[in-house]
Amino acid sequence: MSLKQEAVKGVKWSGAATSVNLVLQFAQLFVLAYLLDPADFGLFAMARIIMGLALAVSDVGISNAIIQSQSVTKQQLSTLYWLSIGVGFLLFILLWIGAPVIAGFYQEEALLPLIFWIGLNFIFSPFGQQFQKLMEKELIFRELSLIQIGAGIAGTVATIWLAYAGNGVLSLVWGQLLRTILLAGCYATFGWRRWRPEFYFNLSEIDAYIRFGLFQMGERLVNYFGANADYIVIGRVWDAEILGLYSFAYELVLRPVQLLNPVIVRVAFPIFSKKQTDNVALRYGYAQVLRLLATIMAPLFTGIALTADIFIPAFFDPKWVPSIIFIQVLCTVGFLKALANPSGSILLAKGRADLGFYWNLGVATINLLLFIAVVTQGALAVAISYSLVSILFSLATWKLIQHLIELDFKAYFSAITPPILGSVVMGIVVLALRQISVVSNSQILLFAILATAGSLSYLALTVATQQNYVKALIQLVR
Repeated sequence: MSLKQEAVKGVKWSGAATSVNLVLQFAQLFVLAYLLDPADFGLFAMARIIMGLALAVSDVGISNAIIQSQSVTKQQLSTLYWLSIGVGFLLFILLWIGAPVIAGFYQEEALLPLIFWIGLNFIFSPFGQQFQKLMEKELIFRELSLIQIGAGIAGTVATIWLAYAGNGVLSLVWGQLLRTILLAGCYATFGWRRWRPEFYFNLSEIDAYIRFGLFQMGERLVNYFGANADYIVIGRVWDAEILGLYSFAYELVLRPVQLLNPVIVRVAFPIFSKKQTDNVALRYGYAQVLRLLATIMAPLFTGIALTADIFIPAFFDPKWVPSIIFIQVLCTVGFLKALANPSGSILLAKGRADLGFYWNLGVATINLLLFIAVVTQGALAVAISYSLVSILFSLATWKLIQHLIELDFKAYFSAITPPILGSVVMGIVVLALRQISVVSNSQILLFAILATAGSLSYLALTVATQQNYVKALIQLVR
């Protein structure tokens, strides 16, 4: 089977898993928005920052080194496996010891029990983490997707049931822990049959992986700080309820990126790695990934921004109405993050985890300083500044990719311009319909009309102006 066929197969299965999990995540968000208060979402946002930070260092950055390397031995894999497990236990101990300091930073004693339960993720996760990466490396996406679908269903059902039973914010933490345990168990069950680790440990044999991994870990850390600087700053200055409203909006906007982008990026990284010395192939592949992401994300975020004030009152509890303005402003962030994600796959495929680290260090520093400067003006000021600085970072990302694979300005912007123009036309159609007050007196029916009209106008324009691209997409789907 060719690499192209393998990639299409991988996208198909990853797409199926992502579609199911996207539905599950939105269903969970919808139900929990009725069962929990903004303060609960705010507490979980604080707790999740800690969990994400620890996850960034949980495998010492070596998981992607396994995919990038084309000549890893069984002894090296065994050493890397036991190293990851040891680091996971160490993280749990450090997190447990540091819990009072973390709670004191946020001035929220309610965080203390959450931190303990979150720490258990780092004990269980490493047992399956390496096997997940090996499955991605070998493009075994069917089994990966089935595992993720099963764990996603179980985690969502458990979270909703626990919230309904009155467990508050703990329902979110316990649901996440169950999902982690199921994923690790299934990955390990599959992986031990094919890549059984030996009881072997020799750090001297994995020097190259540790060097790559340390830069990768550093990149993850600074990237994570940069991506969550808004949560950290808002949570420190304002109360849990304000952070809850902001995090609800952020979740609603960024969830499509967090779930849909990996469908493409998870497949793109191993494919790019196999072509890491062929810049012509990398330029073509990167441009195609950009175009596909823009084709999906541009109309999605345009629609969200233009109809947020309709679908939030229509589908959610009135207590979430103050989050509408955050949703509309953060749509810019969501779209630009979607376009920026594939650049990480290029960096790793070229073995430049060091460059990714320095890049993300600069982004994190600028974000943190900017948010600190404006946070006293309110959470909305943070959201606006985040959107503006994201535009500058998107231009800088192109320059970085140009340096690595010689992707010129025309190729970069010709990949994303057609979907953006199509979304502008779609936006005009939606705004025009909104001016006709007799369209509907029902918020739900009005949203359905606008969503249908906007989608059809975008599809019609795309088919009319990009016939060859549409035919190619249909052929890939088939």
